[in-house]
Amino acid sequence: MSSHSHSLTSCDAESFHRFCLFLESLHLKKKGDKLQALEQFLRRFDVTCDLYPLLRLLLPGVDHERGAYGLKESNLAKLYADMLALPEAQRQRLLHWKDPALQEGYRCAAGDFASVLHSVVENRAASTGQAVLTIGELNAALDRIHNAADAAEKRTHLLDLVRRASAMEQKWIAKIILKDLKVGFSHESVLRRFHPDAMELYNRSSMLKQVLDQIRGQYVAAASRGSASSAGAEPPGSREAGGLASAAGGAAGAPGIEDANPVAQAEGNWDGGPVEAILFSKFKPMLAQRLRLDSLAKVMGDGSKSFSLEPKYDGERMLVHLDIEAKRVELYTRNSIDYTSAYGPSMRKVFLEGLIGRQAVLDGEMLSWDEAEQSFLPFGANRTTAQAGDPMRHLSFVAFDVLFYCDSEGVIYDLRRTRLQARQEFLARILRPKEHWLEVVPTFITSSAAEVQARLEGAIEARLEGLVLKDTSSKYYFNSRKGGWYKIKPEYDGLLETLDLLVVGAYFGDSLRRRAGNGQSLDLADNCSQFLLAALRGNGSPGGESSVITVGRVGTGYSNEKLREIRARLRPHLRRYDPHRAPAWMNGWRGGKTKPDAVIDIPAHGFVMEVRAAELLPTEEYEFSHTLRFPRAVTPIREDKDWTDANTEQDLREFIDADGRGALTSRRVRPKVEVKSDDDGGDTDEGDRPTPSGPSGRGSGRGTGGGAVRARTLLRGRSFGVLEGFRPADTAQVPVASELLKGAEVFVVNGDAQYSKADLETFVVKHGGSNVQNFLRGRTSLVVAASIGDLRTKNLAKTAHVDIILYSYLFECLDAGRMLPLKPRHLLATSPETKESFKAAFDEWGDAFYEEVSSDSLKAILGKIPEDRADAVPEEIVETLALHPRLRPPRTRGDPWVLPWQEPDAADGGRSSIC
Repeated sequence: MSSHSHSLTSCDAESFHRFCLFLESLHLKKKGDKLQALEQFLRRFDVTCDLYPLLRLLLPGVDHERGAYGLKESNLAKLYADMLALPEAQRQRLLHWKDPALQEGYRCAAGDFASVLHSVVENRAASTGQAVLTIGELNAALDRIHNAADAAEKRTHLLDLVRRASAMEQKWIAKIILKDLKVGFSHESVLRRFHPDAMELYNRSSMLKQVLDQIRGQYVAAASRGSASSAGAEPPGSREAGGLASAAGGAAGAPGIEDANPVAQAEGNWDGGPVEAILFSKFKPMLAQRLRLDSLAKVMGDGSKSFSLEPKYDGERMLVHLDIEAKRVELYTRNSIDYTSAYGPSMRKVFLEGLIGRQAVLDGEMLSWDEAEQSFLPFGANRTTAQAGDPMRHLSFVAFDVLFYCDSEGVIYDLRRTRLQARQEFLARILRPKEHWLEVVPTFITSSAAEVQARLEGAIEARLEGLVLKDTSSKYYFNSRKGGWYKIKPEYDGLLETLDLLVVGAYFGDSLRRRAGNGQSLDLADNCSQFLLAALRGNGSPGGESSVITVGRVGTGYSNEKLREIRARLRPHLRRYDPHRAPAWMNGWRGGKTKPDAVIDIPAHGFVMEVRAAELLPTEEYEFSHTLRFPRAVTPIREDKDWTDANTEQDLREFIDADGRGALTSRRVRPKVEVKSDDDGGDTDEGDRPTPSGPSGRGSGRGTGGGAVRARTLLRGRSFGVLEGFRPADTAQVPVASELLKGAEVFVVNGDAQYSKADLETFVVKHGGSNVQNFLRGRTSLVVAASIGDLRTKNLAKTAHVDIILYSYLFECLDAGRMLPLKPRHLLATSPETKESFKAAFDEWGDAFYEEVSSDSLKAILGKIPEDRADAVPEEIVETLALHPRLRPPRTRGDPWVLPWQEPDAADGGRSSIC
């Protein structure tokens, strides 16, 4: 469609009031109709019109030329209260905009600052007829506010703007200043709708003005030649707009990519014949190595190198091979396992319709999307989603790389030795994204370690798994983990210990989505979405009402459904926080900037939440001297625990004392461990027990049951690689070798230097069992551990009163070919029920009344007898034992028993006797 004579050639003169009416209308439209409405609104402008003044207001969050104003909700509230000399009641409404009680009776939504502001100023602002603010004038005013030298100048410019704007306009101005319009679409969807090349250009520069100038330049050039339509140009807002081959560095007849290698095979590790053979071959993808935050600066260097930053999704790595003409789609996992039959039926059409060209090999992540929650489902949901056929839940593929491409003319591109940044740009040009079905991963180019740190915190708030950092000059090497790609996860990803903390208060939600009734409910609990956490004071001994100490707060790790359960649990006991009438358990703590919006009456009405965090950081905001960094709920409500089962202040001090900074990660416990694969030369006929993770194959400590355990190969597929010792093992591809543990749910609490937690969990799956990550009474079949020295195992033994079994018991059962009866020597901790049953079969040292003793069991039994008890052995027993040729009496009365394996025999030259 060409431009019309009546089309607007400038948006600076456009009425801001008209723009606000358009924004207001979006709230009444369905999500799919909002972008269509935007297209219609933009069609009023000529194709050569500079739309930057308008789009920088629509997308303030990506307008980096006008950065942060230094005005958040609290600052704006104070400025407005001062400028308008608001009565105290209205001032309090604005200052406490999250509080539903203060907004009762007004037409606004608690938790939405702009909505509350509108209700405060609607009788104080200029009338709609008097408001004549234009887009150009508003941008000029916002520039002055942004560039103000100090708070006084900022106030002056804001007051001038307030005097000229209506109440509705002031509401949207506040949203623009806060850089979040909340109109239901993202900058990605707007830019893609605006022009097919816009998002690619934005990813290159992150400069909205530069992107729009490049797009407009094409239209201006086409118009100057006399026909925009003949040049393939369409008005902004059209999905069918022509490509930007010249602006994006493209070549005629192909999507365009710098330093791509058409036809010729790239050098490197491909040895499968011609480059075309990459298509539909089972190769292993390039991998990212783990990067700790304290090593980030070293990797990124002095800032001269640029890196691509991507969100890390918690899905399944997948390589997608496509042939459009043959209508062929094949999917392979990172371990070259064919998943076409599992995921192909639901994704085949999406892939075939999404590729521009003939053939391609894409690298990315397969996830499951929940349309109702508008979020990705947790890891492990893909198979269920693919099989269920639920229209509200479907698979979603996020592509982040392309290795091979054949365009519509038959030109083949081998991209493995092409720079990463060029591959990313190329990928964006050859795919037709389908929202939440087929998308290209968003990227951000940076050379700043501080920027990476800041964006990691944002990723955690967004409930992502972490970030991936990639050298923009990196090439693609199959099955390589040293090629310049790094994965950065919050430190709690390697966490051994989780904390059981008590929920004692709550905070109002920052968004309407996390408030029941979209902010309209006046119920206190309905408006809360973050929760105050506490530990038991001291060592947990009863201490009256002031028996808890505040530690931090948590706002992630639970779904909206679980959030409703938490609110229901707290509702009867929650009351508005008043510092002048604080409950006794707060012990004088007032919270400062972290004061809660609501608290429970007494700690006994709280509940235990299992939480993970990176570390305990020093703070003055909570009564405890440290607070949680990157906290996330693991089990939002521990139904199996009473409030007195929460961790204590003393427990938390142990973490801080352990390394001086309170780190809660697995590095405090053990290093990464290698696991043997099929081709490591191990004895595959003995593939029953895990390969010991320690430096030697010999047992040590209680975890081995006192004897050496044979090293056996762990059959877990080729090149399984490095495991994180204290996270749930990925057992999806573990073959089942026996039914020893069939039907059993096993909770492996910890491992040791010989057999890690992941090793033991793999053993469970291999022999027919399943793993769980928490003990649930009446459901969990076995609790297995290597030792009882860590906090989680101690708490389990103390609070759950459950049998905690040495992992060597599983190996004994395997050797016997059946599940054996438990004996005292198998147990690290014994439940009251088991203790009672043992009384009829064993003495206090574990010696069975009805079984013959062996040399090993006798050694273990006598080893348990303390020296002071040896003196109490009756004389007649000593005399009887003295008659036995293999045993000798004590050397002196009161000495411990001396057994043949404990003392050299002078008669045989000092060698130990053997029973």
